[in-house]
Amino acid sequence: KGLRGQQNLPVFCYYKNTSFETADFETRALMAVADVAFITPLRDGMNLTSHEFVVYQKGVKGDKGKRSPIVLSEFVGSAQCLYGAMLVNPFDEAQMCSVLNEALKLDEKDKKRRWKHNYQYIKTHDSTAWMRKLLAELESVEKPTEHLCRTLRESDLLNAYTEASRRLLLFDYDGTLVPITKVPSEAKPSARLIALLRKLGSDPRNLVYVISGRRSSFFLENLPQDLPVGFVCEHGCVSRPPPDFAHSDEMPAWDSIEPTTDLSWRKIVLPVFERVTAITPGSEIEEKEFCLSWHFRGAKADSGEAQKNMLLQHLQGLPNVPIDIIQGKKVIEVRPQGVNKGASVSRILRTLGNADTPVDFVLCCGDDRTDESMFEELDRKELAKKFTVLVKDRGPTQTRASFRIASPSRLTDLIARMTESTATA
Repeated sequence: KGLRGQQNLPVFCYYKNTSFETADFETRALMAVADVAFITPLRDGMNLTSHEFVVYQKGVKGDKGKRSPIVLSEFVGSAQCLYGAMLVNPFDEAQMCSVLNEALKLDEKDKKRRWKHNYQYIKTHDSTAWMRKLLAELESVEKPTEHLCRTLRESDLLNAYTEASRRLLLFDYDGTLVPITKVPSEAKPSARLIALLRKLGSDPRNLVYVISGRRSSFFLENLPQDLPVGFVCEHGCVSRPPPDFAHSDEMPAWDSIEPTTDLSWRKIVLPVFERVTAITPGSEIEEKEFCLSWHFRGAKADSGEAQKNMLLQHLQGLPNVPIDIIQGKKVIEVRPQGVNKGASVSRILRTLGNADTPVDFVLCCGDDRTDESMFEELDRKELAKKFTVLVKDRGPTQTRASFRIASPSRLTDLIARMTESTATA
């Protein structure tokens, strides 16, 4: 019988209680034959009914199952992990009708693809897996060793810089040389910064590198092509050494990681990023040649952090995917496994180890977790004068940097004093 006694309706609504003895069997049967699961509470916790529906749609004893889709309220916990579900706003009746109609018309290929996404998550994220992951994380926690990060005494650095005969200068870009902006593409270098980098790089005693998660095209578009500095982009995937104008008038060529590097993970990670971006206003995806970044600088603080945590949980649960996941300032970055800024610094130091004049001064500046691998790499090296500097004003921070400076503007002022100190020496 249809709703309100009407006959010949395509949807039948059942308002009844089932006995305890038969409820489980009836629920399984209904879920197994349903054409769509339509679960749209205004607010809910995890809502495991959607998980049960996916499992029952698998089929049993040779039956391939229907693989029917799920229409799910975006305000339930499962919406953040069942990436094959079709999300709706339960306060928007027109949208719910439209998406329900779309779900009923899905072709078999799309149904199977969405169901496979959901089933894979449920299969690999049961209570046992959750407990094992929790215990593993607890066991991996080490009591942090005390590491003093002091305010940088600029006079000490300037004295060491002036006395050095061969210097290596390493700078992160966003949050270090330039302030963080809500829109990443707007973080462009000032004319003053460009002029200072040119002065630094033109000193024959200096080797200057900008080491960033940015793609190389950003620097090609926003910095002069003849700037005498080296670049390491996408955390080490793409690089170009500083020019050696003493021996050649040509700029060195760009180099990239091995072409055999496995990038198949991008086809798995990109749809996940797209799904999270769709439900997080103010967020955006940055596709690079080798890496993927999800920025949420423009999102509201609470929703951005919530989606970030759910995204991390999903990415960390991907089985056998050769990636490293790193958190920056309002950004989640996914890159090929084993690629990081610290490894790039190690390669640079190995190259300089064969030079006639050894490096006797190193300055390395960064502002977030992506730069910690550089600090750690330099912390292991026996170098006479090294300054690892965290660009951060105040507040507790676990860092391997030895010194702290307040802001990108203060760092720019320090760079200006460095160039002046050698001009008057």
